[in-house]
Amino acid sequence: MSFSQPSHKTESISDRKKSRELAEARQNGAVAPAVDVKTGAMINPHNPEFITKRPWYLEVGDTGPSLEHQGDQRLEKDRNELSLRNADRLLEKEQRLLKEKQWKGKFEVGMWVEGLKRSKLPYQVCQIVKIYKNKKEADIRFEDGTLDRKINIRKPSFGKAYIRMTRTGNRAHKIDTDQFGKETYDSKRDKYHGFETGDSHMKRMEEKFSKREELRQKYRTKAANEEKEKNGKNNVVDDDDFNDSDVEDDDSDDEFVQREEDEKIFTSRLARQGGVGGAQMKVTARNLRIREDTAKYLRNLDVNSAYYDPKSRSLRDNPNPEVAPEDSQFAGDNFARINGDAVGLAETQLFAWDAEKKGEAAIHPQANPSQAELYKKQKKSKLTKEKSMQRQSVLKKYGGAEYLDC
Repeated sequence: MSFSQPSHKTESISDRKKSRELAEARQNGAVAPAVDVKTGAMINPHNPEFITKRPWYLEVGDTGPSLEHQGDQRLEKDRNELSLRNADRLLEKEQRLLKEKQWKGKFEVGMWVEGLKRSKLPYQVCQIVKIYKNKKEADIRFEDGTLDRKINIRKPSFGKAYIRMTRTGNRAHKIDTDQFGKETYDSKRDKYHGFETGDSHMKRMEEKFSKREELRQKYRTKAANEEKEKNGKNNVVDDDDFNDSDVEDDDSDDEFVQREEDEKIFTSRLARQGGVGGAQMKVTARNLRIREDTAKYLRNLDVNSAYYDPKSRSLRDNPNPEVAPEDSQFAGDNFARINGDAVGLAETQLFAWDAEKKGEAAIHPQANPSQAELYKKQKKSKLTKEKSMQRQSVLKKYGGAEYLDC
């Protein structure tokens, strides 16, 4: 479909009136419905105008009524998409080829591997950008852009290899969009993309938990025998005689104690917030209020007072600004933002922005709050010290210290 030179013609009042009368006649059945000139199908006369009417920028070569503009306007090559299922199949193929290359120990230019940056652990994901003619050395580029040249790619007789086949990075390989198509939204954001669910994985998990269960059974058998010997019973309990009921008794005791503790916490929560909620109590706890408290929207019934947001259940502004602060029972949700640690956090954020703007240091209060607080404390003490030295120098030069102490 061509998008060149769109034309837009404004309808006159009489033309607009005629088109409206024609649409009403088609809805009433007095006039036959319009027919799509492209497909020959009947156009539903009850469709809204914004669906049946072609946009002005698509009116190039308008030959009659049609719903073609409601279809996919992309080019044929852009319609080819790589679905979630096909992306998984492509990844399985890439992993199979990667395992074959790993078995042969073959490296290629453009391959993603794990390498030692400056010969130091841990291994980091990198890409081979060049392999020398001797097939023994290569240049690798890490994800941060640093380049290591002439790295020995042969596996040493002892010690750790400089590079190895990547064990992570399922999305490291580049997809040829012309051949396979672009990845869809779900394919790009698949959380389990590349997760192997083969027999080997399940077998390892089964062995792991079976060993754990065997050790647990042995420990409980030993504990039960010691307990019976301690009580004066010399009957030794064998593995065959020790059934699951004893294990269940021990588990039930532990579960009873844990259940009792959880019940206390849940009961206190119900008493504090009121009502018998249910399984969703833990999720909706922060949105509930104590029944004895007055609802926020009842603080001031004037329609022109502070706005109450029913979705977030928040009343940000002060509903009664005319009341004195010492007599006010509720000053709005925003009042909490200018009290307590919120003020200190805001000051730290402003300090970090100013420091980065001046080029002193690049600190991030959210990623590393300890560093931000330490740097702020050092800067504050330094400024205090400089002001004190400046004050002492002025007093030393001009005098008058005896008047300041009065």
